Amino acid sequence: MTKFIKVIFQNSPTNGYPTSKEYSYKTLLDVQVDDLVVVQVYDSYQVGKVTKVSSIPTGQATKYAIQKVDVDYGTSILKKEQLQAEITALLDAKLKARATTNKYDVLSDDPEAAELLKRLREI
Repeated sequence: MTKFIKVIFQNSPTNGYPTSKEYSYKTLLDVQVDDLVVVQVYDSYQVGKVTKVSSIPTGQATKYAIQKVDVDYGTSILKKEQLQAEITALLDAKLKARATTNKYDVLSDDPEAAELLKRLREI
């Protein structure tokens, strides 16, 4: 069933300046107030924030909201990326600390290197 929504943009689609003007769109999506949606704007698309949802036409809606923006997915990607960077930094710090103190220990499973390492420690 077609719904009618009102949308505001961070910046006006006509002049690019901040605006609080509401624009009317049709949609087949399951949307709620405050959802972000991708809407047709002239020959392009823009993200707008839903301010009203109605089953009755609101304004002169001629174009459609075609997709709902999955903000939770985007946030989860950023959180995963941040966590990955933190873990990598911790591992790099541990590796650096180990490399400066015991950089030859990685060779201890090689019999010849193990002997050299033993001799080095005795010095």
